[in-house]
Amino acid sequence: TALEYLIKTLVARPRPPGALIIETGYSFPSAHATLALIFFTMLIYSFRKDIKNIIFRGLFIAASILMILMVGLSRIYLNVHWASDVIAGFSLGLFWITLLILFLKVSISLRDSSHFRDIRRNLKAYLKLAKDLKDDKRVPRTSKLLLGFALGYAFLPFDIVPDFIPILGQIDDLLIIPLCVYLALKLIPPEVYKEHYRKHFA
Repeated sequence: TALEYLIKTLVARPRPPGALIIETGYSFPSAHATLALIFFTMLIYSFRKDIKNIIFRGLFIAASILMILMVGLSRIYLNVHWASDVIAGFSLGLFWITLLILFLKVSISLRDSSHFRDIRRNLKAYLKLAKDLKDDKRVPRTSKLLLGFALGYAFLPFDIVPDFIPILGQIDDLLIIPLCVYLALKLIPPEVYKEHYRKHFA
């Protein structure tokens, strides 16, 4: 990931001497450890409820955890990483998987919100509404910041997350911008919101 590459560049720790296989690049943190934790934790999170038998479910979870540990230990055994590299890689993986699971939970909860669905379907109209609300002095500062971010993001001449990237490429249109608008509108006094809403959705 970009974050991992940045950390490697900033720390610039050389790999241990006498590696059993040839590896290039800096040592800290271990990318293999990061990816192993993300992949196998996602497997556990995605399929644990589908395995009804308690024993099989326990074996599945234990095997996944064992695979994570084996990947980390193999990097140390091959002498391509220090132990602290692997621990840092696991920590970074835990950070990313936590963000991903939170994102999934927020997506599922918002999917059932009719207001959020309406914003997503009529995003262009809501962005025009957001522009009017942002200039209203009665709108709280937090709402203005969220609306300003949504407008700025929406009208960027390029995508921060390119559309050709599967799933992630659609996050800005399907979640980030609508979510910012949705949260901003929640903080605006109802009478102020209704006054502007009538102008655009009369």
